[in-house]
Amino acid sequence: MDYAVVAKGKSMYNTPPTYPIYIAGLVFKWMLKQGGLAAIEAANERKAKLLYDMIDSTPFWSTPVADPASRSSMNVPLHPPRAGPPKKEFPCLLHRARTRHPQRPPRHSP
Repeated sequence: MDYAVVAKGKSMYNTPPTYPIYIAGLVFKWMLKQGGLAAIEAANERKAKLLYDMIDSTPFWSTPVADPASRSSMNVPLHPPRAGPPKKEFPCLLHRARTRHPQRPPRHSP
């Protein structure tokens, strides 16, 4: 999009998509409040470590990426057991998750 053409046509040539621009602005402000990209990256790395530590500590789940240096913090592939969930292990995992995070804050606030 050529904004010179838009300005010359008094926004009648091709109006920019205002709602996505507005939403992007809100996201950028939120990112700055979090501390910028470095802070968001650090938070994502902490969450990925917590998830991979849980995957590695149990026989219930497995990951095809065994080398920790090759693991992604954005896309975590994991596989459940083929024969179905072990009946004794799964409740244990739920209990451990609930005791580690008994009162999780809501993900997003309006």
